[in-house]
Amino acid sequence: MIGKITKGKSFSGLIKYVLGKEDARLLYSEGVLTESNMDINNSFYLQAKMNPRLKIKVGHISLSFSPRDKERFTDELMIEIAQEYLQDMGITDTQYIIVRHQDREHPHCHIVYNRVSNSGRTLPDNGDFVRNLSVCKELTRKYGLYMPKGKENVKTYRLREPLRSKYEMREIIKGGIARCQSWQELKDYLAPGNIEILFKYKGNTKEIQGVSFKRGEYSFKGSEIDRQLCFSKISRCLEKNTRGKSQEQQPKTITKLSGHSNSDTILANLIDNLGHTPVPNNAIKHKFPSEEEEDEEEEENTPENIRQRRRKMKL
Repeated sequence: MIGKITKGKSFSGLIKYVLGKEDARLLYSEGVLTESNMDINNSFYLQAKMNPRLKIKVGHISLSFSPRDKERFTDELMIEIAQEYLQDMGITDTQYIIVRHQDREHPHCHIVYNRVSNSGRTLPDNGDFVRNLSVCKELTRKYGLYMPKGKENVKTYRLREPLRSKYEMREIIKGGIARCQSWQELKDYLAPGNIEILFKYKGNTKEIQGVSFKRGEYSFKGSEIDRQLCFSKISRCLEKNTRGKSQEQQPKTITKLSGHSNSDTILANLIDNLGHTPVPNNAIKHKFPSEEEEDEEEEENTPENIRQRRRKMKL
């Protein structure tokens, strides 16, 4: 669920837009006559005259929902969510209409409301853009609506410049980061897409503080395009790609044998390596003593033999 808030001075132009669309349906109205567009406009205008000092009298909110929720979005559900949205935003005790449009693949509606309340007071709008985000998230969770992850589903062909260039650059840059191992490789990867990398340095030093990307007349900081495209995070990704590539190229000296423990595997590899290692002709071969030789060694080290050797050394 996404809410977009705008404000203006003319009710007639906005009413003509929201009700003039093909298949537009007036779902609900509060405090206005609805026989015709002129009746709706006059109803808003008469109440706005109660507060002549307020110039920005018109409030307009568009509520958009994911195409994945299209099947469950009845008119009743849209009215319920729209009214709860107005209540949570503090837009109460005033005139409004809810109009549903069906000219897009995603369900959406338009709310036109009077910023002059029924008592002639101005509806406060301090912090309404921030509050709009929290209210939309809360209603999305409450009604189990689909919440898209990230910016992958943005339809760039519908965007206007420079927002369109920003999203197109985002996709190309992220694709390059996934493949490259250095800033130079990334620079070469982006070149065919006419995207240039611009570094920001600290003072007159060569220490890099940030990065920007430029294509044509548009230039954006990496963090403006996406939070993952700041200099430090891109550098970490490139280093990670380098480590992963070097590990793939390292030869595996020990291969795990099926059905054997690690110690058996190591021993098998050592035996295999020894079997292929040539032994020099002058190498000394070790021979384990026989039982007779062990007995002779024990006899030679008896106490009597030790005393005899000591006497000979004194002489």
